[in-house]
Amino acid sequence: MVVPIRTDVPVRSRPIAVPGLVAANLLVFAAVVASGPEAAAWVERWALVPRELLRATAQPDAAPWGFWLTPLTSMFLHGNLLHLAGNLLYLWIFGAQIEDLLGSARFLAFYVACGLAAAAIHVASDPSAYLPTIGASG
Repeated sequence: MVVPIRTDVPVRSRPIAVPGLVAANLLVFAAVVASGPEAAAWVERWALVPRELLRATAQPDAAPWGFWLTPLTSMFLHGNLLHLAGNLLYLWIFGAQIEDLLGSARFLAFYVACGLAAAAIHVASDPSAYLPTIGASG
């Protein structure tokens, strides 16, 4: 099996957002791994948990600071190296062409919007789930 590492579609400009997102994902993963026994606490704090998000929506004053960021922060958490590599491989292969078409700022907005839409669909599909949602597959 051959794993693609690039595409043959040329781009007109050097991507900025794609390498930045790759670096951000790698840095977060390295920080979580380096935290050792505290890694579970990172996931518990920054992953999206559908049931907890809906409960916070019903009781906004009881939600901890930053809880509303979990749909965004969960996009930068990954379960293991294979999960991270898979997501980043596809971002690297296809992201540059999309960034070339949209421009860096609109690509970044598109990336975030797709991640938030995936989070919303996940919450809607199983609102009572306590399993944390992580990764940027959306």
